[in-house]
Amino acid sequence: MDESSQQSPAVISVAERFAYSSGEIGNNLIWGMLTGYLLFFYTDVLQLAAGVAAAIISFARIWDGINDPLIGALVDRTTTRWGRFRPFIMFGSLPLAVAFVAIFSVPAFTGTGRIVYAIVTYLLFDTLFTVVGNSRNAMFPSMTRNQDERVSVQSTNAVFIFIGSTITNVATPVLTERLGGGDLQVGFQLTALIYAAIALLTYFLVITFAKERYLPDPEQEQPYDLQQGLRVLFTNRPLILLALAQIASQTSTALITAGVVFFFANNIGNLSLLSLAAAVIGIPLVAGTLLAPLVAKRIGRKATIVGAFVILGLCYALNWFSNEQEPTSFIVIAGIAGLFAGVPTVMIFGMLPDAVDYGEWKVGIRADGIVYSGLFLAQKFAVLIASLIIGGTLTVTGYVAGVEQTASALIGIKLLVTVIPGAVALVGCAMLAYNLTEDRYAEILLELEERRRLSGAQP
Repeated sequence: MDESSQQSPAVISVAERFAYSSGEIGNNLIWGMLTGYLLFFYTDVLQLAAGVAAAIISFARIWDGINDPLIGALVDRTTTRWGRFRPFIMFGSLPLAVAFVAIFSVPAFTGTGRIVYAIVTYLLFDTLFTVVGNSRNAMFPSMTRNQDERVSVQSTNAVFIFIGSTITNVATPVLTERLGGGDLQVGFQLTALIYAAIALLTYFLVITFAKERYLPDPEQEQPYDLQQGLRVLFTNRPLILLALAQIASQTSTALITAGVVFFFANNIGNLSLLSLAAAVIGIPLVAGTLLAPLVAKRIGRKATIVGAFVILGLCYALNWFSNEQEPTSFIVIAGIAGLFAGVPTVMIFGMLPDAVDYGEWKVGIRADGIVYSGLFLAQKFAVLIASLIIGGTLTVTGYVAGVEQTASALIGIKLLVTVIPGAVALVGCAMLAYNLTEDRYAEILLELEERRRLSGAQP
């Protein structure tokens, strides 16, 4: 057993819980601004065509399919005096912050040069975000093995996710306008700089207080090649279903987050109301996130996540009948949906460590990094799907930045924040096929402990 695991307390302290979870504020300030405002920034500030902007994001997702598993495998092979996951956060945070600011900066050159600049900065940011974000996520199973504690910590984690997301949604429209004094180029750059600085602070808290307690003994750990790592991904039924749920959750969220910017600017005609709407949605998000573990204990984790997806799908679709001239009904229904929007995130990340153990039981190798890279890739793939849907819908319906939109363009924008995310959310009901019950998981843990005892490894 690793020495640190012997001396560390079995229960995660309040300070460690909040320090680890604070990393989600940093993640979601930058990721939330990226998913919510990058397409708008590309089209209305950087002056790229909607199809070009969507193609850039799509190209980055292809790169993700290559670099995410590679980085996950690299993390699993790492052993340092700082731990396995902490060094990637430690040395990747500052370059990540710089790359993020660069994405929301407008270069002096125009035309093709701007397209090349957008591609390079996005790919650089995307790679560094995988290095830092995936390492922080993959650290979690090494912190505790208690299922209830995992869900509880992920509840706190999810609260911080939505604090970061809500800050992004509420503050970004205000900051970009006021900091720029009407100049969106300056406003977006300075806003990105503020978010990057806050993210750096939260990553510092993670590497300072989060503890890696349960790590395999490097001398007894069995190394694996990339083919074996991919086998862990693609033969892991719980992971595949969780990844599908993540895609459904994150795609619908990305559609709403990015779509409402266009919706409030064009259909409602008052972008300043977006901050109010984000606040109305954000409060129920936090409440639902805190209640999710309690509900899961009562009715089970699978029933909780499936029920949330059904209600989300219905609420999103119901908003199709809202009146843009009187946006109160749209905001109220969105607030009701917000109560359930955070539930899938709590459940998915609370159940993901189980999939790590399941992969070790089934394939015979422990691959925290590559399992978490699979879910991280699913999250990024969701952004790709949302970007393609948004870019395609705006292009087909005739959206043109900076002018009064046609009736077809307005219908397309409304579909992006109602019927389409509603249908996507219902895909999450595939979790009905999830069969790794609490009893079955307990049996798997006992068998893994017996294997480790026989091999002389850490229990």
